Amino acid sequence: MDNTTRITGYIWPYRLTFGISILCAVAVAICWSANLSAVGPVVKILFESESLHDYVDEQLADADTRIVQETAFLATIDETDLNKRTKVQARIADATENCSPIPRSGNMFCPMFPVTSSMPFH
Repeated sequence: MDNTTRITGYIWPYRLTFGISILCAVAVAICWSANLSAVGPVVKILFESESLHDYVDEQLADADTRIVQETAFLATIDETDLNKRTKVQARIADATENCSPIPRSGNMFCPMFPVTSSMPFH
C-alpha cells in the first residue's frame, strides 16, 4: 500500500494523459470487437467450405425456427402475465428483424456467386 501512495504522487501530474490513454484503449477495444463481429460470417463462409447461399439459408432457417418456437411458447403463457408475454414478443420481433433484410432467394441476394457449396480453392 505504501508503494501505491508513493507512485500516485509521481503520476498525479500526468492524470489527464493517463485518463485519455485509458479512453483511447477502450475505444480501440470497442472497434476491435466490432471488427471481429463484422468479419465473423465471412470467416465462417471461407473456412467451413459453405457457400454464401447456404449461409444465408441457414440463418433464415434458424430465425424461422426461433419464431415458430417463441410463438408456440407465447400461446402457452397466461394473458395476465404481461411481463413474460412482452419479453417473448420482443424475442419474436428480434428474430423477425434478423431475417427481414435478407431476401428469401439466394440468387437475388448475390447473383455473382455460384450456388454450389464447393469452394474453388479446396
